[in-house]
Amino acid sequence: MQNAPKALNTILYGPPGTGKTFRTAHRCVEICDGPLDQPLGQDEIRQRYKKLVEDGRVEFITFHQSYGYEEFVEGLRPETKFVREGEDTEKRSGAGSVDQEPKSSAGFRLVPNPGVLKRIANRARQASFNLTGRQIFKMSLGNPKQGNEYEEIFTQSITESCTLIGKGRQVDWSDPKFDDNGEIDQYQQSNPNAGLLKSDIRMIKCFRNKMKVGDIVIVSAKSNKFRAVGEVKGPYEFSPDSEYWHRRAVEWLWWDSVGRSFKEIYPKIMAQPTIYELQRSLIDDEKLVEVVGGAQTQPYVLVIDEINRANISKVMGELITLLEEDKREGADNEVSVTLPYSGERFTLPANLHILGTMNTADRSIALLDTALRRRFQFEELSPTPKLLEDVEGVKLREVLKAINERLEYLVDRDHLVGHAWLMGAETKADVDDIMRHKIIPLIAEYFYDDWRKVRAVLGGTDDFVQREKLQRPPGLEETDAYEDRYRWTVKGEFHLKAYSRLIEGKHSGGGSED
Repeated sequence: MQNAPKALNTILYGPPGTGKTFRTAHRCVEICDGPLDQPLGQDEIRQRYKKLVEDGRVEFITFHQSYGYEEFVEGLRPETKFVREGEDTEKRSGAGSVDQEPKSSAGFRLVPNPGVLKRIANRARQASFNLTGRQIFKMSLGNPKQGNEYEEIFTQSITESCTLIGKGRQVDWSDPKFDDNGEIDQYQQSNPNAGLLKSDIRMIKCFRNKMKVGDIVIVSAKSNKFRAVGEVKGPYEFSPDSEYWHRRAVEWLWWDSVGRSFKEIYPKIMAQPTIYELQRSLIDDEKLVEVVGGAQTQPYVLVIDEINRANISKVMGELITLLEEDKREGADNEVSVTLPYSGERFTLPANLHILGTMNTADRSIALLDTALRRRFQFEELSPTPKLLEDVEGVKLREVLKAINERLEYLVDRDHLVGHAWLMGAETKADVDDIMRHKIIPLIAEYFYDDWRKVRAVLGGTDDFVQREKLQRPPGLEETDAYEDRYRWTVKGEFHLKAYSRLIEGKHSGGGSED
């Protein structure tokens, strides 16, 4: 298994529109699947993230001002199902119920109900490596007795996350027709000059067709030892440029150059064939899980969107202590707590990652709970103008850069405009719509509707917002201490030159027509 990112608790923070949602999905995939060898497209990331959610390995929640301990950890919920006379309520509601006395009632009772953290923690704790429904194959990858030349295949297999065999000659068996073993036999009979031996055919059938994705491969070593255990991850592939022509993708769960005695997991002596299926009933599942399971527990992720919007002390309660990595289950300083409603002892498993997002414009990071700050690794996501392209003459990179430089000067770096809002713009009309309905209202919110500052951020012209002086109400003398008042409106149309003037910051004094 590839190593997941080390930090168990991470918060991605930044102003609106910096791609926190997509980065969260990407990070979840990276945590669950390991570092990506090749960059995935946005659609591929979203599809994989969706599958992880469906599989229960990722849970997504949003904090808000009313979110509490009961939703996050556990709380009491009413159960309205009729309780029959003399029924043992402990069996119905589970151990730890606050009401375990038999009674007759047509009303309701309160029973402990697990919150989102407890649910995913329990799933993560139970997600150890298991062998249910898997075939297990012995394979030879090189021969330690024959020197380094024959060890290259083992090293290549581990490095490239695959398993390789040279049996079956240099014949491409990837054609779907070879899904049928009869077609493999027919090929041998029709091609006597191919040099295919009966052993070649037997092993190709096993390697190509009998072995399935999800099955387990155990690699033999000298002196009746095994030195690697892997899970088959892909179908048969033909590799014409390799010395060993036939391969399958494998995730290596454990390997060791010294190896361990085969008798630890299987009572019989290993046979000579390159690949064959082990007798499933003889495998010591518990011992094999012990060899690879401890380090191969699948990562799980709880995503907490807008983590800074809730009262952290109220939501997490005593569990704030359990978040620390050295206090997780199995760690040197493991800590457990007794949950108040169920009375259960509870720990956080070491394979559960907490991934939070925080909108800095909603609440300053400086105000975040100190206990939370020291338990999380913070990663800033800043606006990235270089990701934008020009759209029909509008230089989006320069527009965003100019807006953000002025916002940082007038407010701070927590109140900027992210690039993500402009990423989908394909026409100038799209840009105009985003400016009118998203960016300008956001800037006005930053300044509490001080439209003079909004105008300054947009270049100091009337190209985007315009003002109309309001008439002094009758009966007020000129000498009365009333400042001039203005009605501000967002213009209905933005000309192309408006964006150039925004970038240049020219104070044109109001003339904005092309």
